[in-house]
Amino acid sequence: MNMRRSAQRPAALLALLLPALPFALDSACFDPPNVDFTVSVPTSISAKVAWIEIGAFADGICPTAGQLAGGIPPVGPVARVVLRANDTAPPAFGDLPKASYGFAAVARASDCSVLGQGCAVVDVSGASSIAITLTATSSPAGACEPGNTCIDAVCVSEDDGGALGPGLGCSLAFVGGGPLADPIADLDPTLLSPPAIVATGSGFLLAYREFDPNSGDARITLIPIDDEGASGIPQRIGLQNRCVSSPESDGTALAWSGSSGVVAVSRHRCGSDLPGVDVYAIDAQGMSSMGAFSSMGTDGVVLSQGHALAFAPSGVLLASLDTRTRVAQVTPVSGTSLGSPTSTFGDLAAVGAYVTATSLGTGLLSLGSSTGGSDAASDSSPGAPEGGSSGDTASFTSVGMGGSLSSLPSPNDFQASWVSLGAVDSRILVVTSGAPSSNPIAWYAFDVGVVAPAHNDSFAPKVAGDVAYADVALHADNAFIAAEVGNSISLFAFRKASTYPELLVENDFANDVRIPLSSVQDGLVAVAADDTRVAVVWGTGRNVSTAQDLGGYAVFSCVP
Repeated sequence: MNMRRSAQRPAALLALLLPALPFALDSACFDPPNVDFTVSVPTSISAKVAWIEIGAFADGICPTAGQLAGGIPPVGPVARVVLRANDTAPPAFGDLPKASYGFAAVARASDCSVLGQGCAVVDVSGASSIAITLTATSSPAGACEPGNTCIDAVCVSEDDGGALGPGLGCSLAFVGGGPLADPIADLDPTLLSPPAIVATGSGFLLAYREFDPNSGDARITLIPIDDEGASGIPQRIGLQNRCVSSPESDGTALAWSGSSGVVAVSRHRCGSDLPGVDVYAIDAQGMSSMGAFSSMGTDGVVLSQGHALAFAPSGVLLASLDTRTRVAQVTPVSGTSLGSPTSTFGDLAAVGAYVTATSLGTGLLSLGSSTGGSDAASDSSPGAPEGGSSGDTASFTSVGMGGSLSSLPSPNDFQASWVSLGAVDSRILVVTSGAPSSNPIAWYAFDVGVVAPAHNDSFAPKVAGDVAYADVALHADNAFIAAEVGNSISLFAFRKASTYPELLVENDFANDVRIPLSSVQDGLVAVAADDTRVAVVWGTGRNVSTAQDLGGYAVFSCVP
C-alpha cells in the first residue's frame, strides 16, 4: 500500500478547508486502486497542527483514546507514517496485505503535544476510501520536556549525540563501552562462543560461553550494561559434565521478555553423560535463580549464532541442530526444561537453526547445504555448527499466532552463506550474505505468517573488506544491523522497518578511538536496541589467546 499525497487533489484540499482541513493520500495497492485517504482536522486546531501521524493496526482494532493521548504507540501498528501539516510529498506508507485495519491518526503541535485524534476501521480488500475524522483533544498531552525537540512527531533530546539522523533522532553517537570479563583459561587459548545480547528494560544484558580446552572447564558469563554504557558485575554460571575431548564453541542462546529471561547452551557428550541443553532462568543483572539439563539427540545438538531462543505466543522456543541427522528443529521450553513435541523445519542438510517471534507469530530459519556433507567441524565459518562448514541456502517459514509448528508452511528458499533474523510486531527481517563484490549484505522483509518476502534488497558498507557475519535487531520501526567487515565492526540504522527499510546512519567503529575494539575475526557479533540506545557486543575470535581481550561492547544513541 504505497500511500502518497494525490497530485490531483489540491483544489479539493482548499475547498474543504472549512469546516475541516483534510490531508489526502491515495494508494495503488488496494482493489479497486487509487483509494482516497483523508484525515480531517477540526478548524479549531488546524492552525496549530505541525505533524500528522498515522498508524495501521491489524485485525481491525482501534487503539483506545488513552493509548492515542500520547500519539501513535511506537509498538503495535503494522505500519506508521508521519507527515508535516504542509507536506506536499509525504513519505510512503508501505505495503499492507489486504485485510481489515484500524487506521488511527493524531494531529500534533510543534512541541509534539497531541491536539486531536481519531480512528476508522476499514477493510482494504475492497475499500474505495478511507476517512479519519479527528476530534480535538480537550487537554493536549505529550509535549516535549525542556531540552527536547519535536522531530517527526518524536521528542528528541537536544544533546542526544549532536547530529540527528534524517527524520529521526538516531545519530548512533557513542555513549559508552568496555571490554568483556577476564577469560576462563590460564593457558592459551579460550574457546569463545558467539555472544548474545538483549534489551531488558533497564539497559542490556549480554552473554557468552567460554571453554578451556586444557582443563575442560566451561562457564556462561552474563554482564549487565546500563544505558550509559557502564557494565555491572559479571555473573558466571559454571557448566558441569564437560570434557577436554568434547570442546564446545557453538552459540549461546539468550532471550528476554518483560522482567525475566532465559539463557541456554548445548552440552556435548562426555563419557557416559548424555548430550543435550542446559537452560537457566535469569534476571536483568544476569543472576540465575534456577537451571535444568535436558538430554536431546542421539549424538547431540548444537545452537546456532545469536537467535536460538525466542519468546513466542505459545511460550519459549528453542531452535537447535541435530548433529547426527543434520536436521533443524524447534522445541518448546517449559521453565528451564525442554518440552515436547520437537518439530523439524527446513528442507536441506542443515548447518544452522534460528527462531524469532513476536506476539503475532513465529519465524523459523534454517541454513542448509545443497551438497549435504557429513563433516560438521571442518572450518570456522560463523553461524554453522561448532564452526562447521558454511551453508549456501536459507529456508524461511513462518506461522501466525495460533498456528501449529507441527504443520509448517512450505519454506521459501534463497541463497545465503550466513544468516540472522529479528522481529517486531508483524515484521520479520532476515539478514544474510549478498553479492561479495558489490552488495555483500542482503535483507529480506517478511510479514508474520507469510513465507514470501514482502521486500528484499542489499547494500554495501562504506568501509572496504569482506563481511564475515551480520546480526540484526528490530525495535519500534527501526532496524539495526551490526556487521563484522574486514577486521572491524560497522553498525547500520534503518528506519521504516515495518514497511521498506531505509538506511539512516552508518557507524564504522574503527573511526572512533573511544570504542574498545581490537582486530576481530570469525564474525562473533550481536546487536540489541531499546527506546533510546543500541548496544553491540563482539568477540575477538573463536580461539582467544591470553594476550588478547575476549571482546567488548559499545552503546550508541538512537531515539526512534
